[in-house]
Parts: sequence; C-alpha cells; structure tokens
Amino acid sequence: MAQKRVLFLDIEGVLVNRASILAWDPYRFFDSPTVVLLKNVVEKCQLELVISSDWRKKSDWLLEIQICFRKAGWRNPPIIGKTGISHCRGEEIQNWLKENPVEAFAILDDTMFGIYAQQEPRFVQCDTELGLTEAEATELIKLFSS
Repeated sequence: MAQKRVLFLDIEGVLVNRASILAWDPYRFFDSPTVVLLKNVVEKCQLELVISSDWRKKSDWLLEIQICFRKAGWRNPPIIGKTGISHCRGEEIQNWLKENPVEAFAILDDTMFGIYAQQEPRFVQCDTELGLTEAEATELIKLFSS
C-alpha cells in the first residue's frame, strides 16, 4: 500500500490573499486562481491536505473550509485532517508526522515563524499579499518529484 504524500496547508496568505480580501464576497472567500493552482499541484503530485491554518481551531473548521473550496471551484479537496494545537507550527507538524506515516510532505505557508530547521527544506513560502502563485506551485511540484 502506498504511503501518504501530504501537504500541510495554511490558508491566510496562501488561499486568502489581498485580491480575495479586496473583492470580498461573503459567498466566496478563497481566491479562485490560487485554488486552481493548488488543485493542479495536489492532483499532479497525488497529495492529501492537512490543515495547519488557524482555521482548524474553529468548531466547524472542516465544513467552512470545504464550503470555501467549493465556492472557489474545487468540489472535493482531499482534506484528511488537521494538525493539533501547541505553542508553534513546527511542533504541530512534527507531532502529526509522528502519528501518521508519510512518504513525503511539504509545508505551504506565508510565514516561517515556528517552523523547525529540519522542516525548512520542505517549506514553501507564499507572499502574504499574493498568496499561492505559479512560482510556489512549481516549487511544490519539484519537492514532490525529488
């Protein structure tokens, strides 16, 4: 059985960027072009998503995220869970990895704050204003191809 290939996904600054905030629509919160890029990466690399965003702290986190993805054009993103909550993002990811065997992983976020040094080679940083762009999507594909 093939092991998981996981992308730890932040939302603010990745899927919610300046464009989506300025064009704010209560019925569509994620920036559609960034969602298309993410979907292409996930499908090409056969990834599953683990939510590491603060959105995971909401009681209805999964439903809210699924609704936002649907409204941005992605009906069934492969969300398999969320990280736990501790004092830093790196520890939350490390704890999730200890409990779940993976073949490969990457972290997609707009800030490196709290990321452990050993996680940095698997870290792809977005510009908070732009969110996910073609450059980061290409970098993710290269990470999962190596």
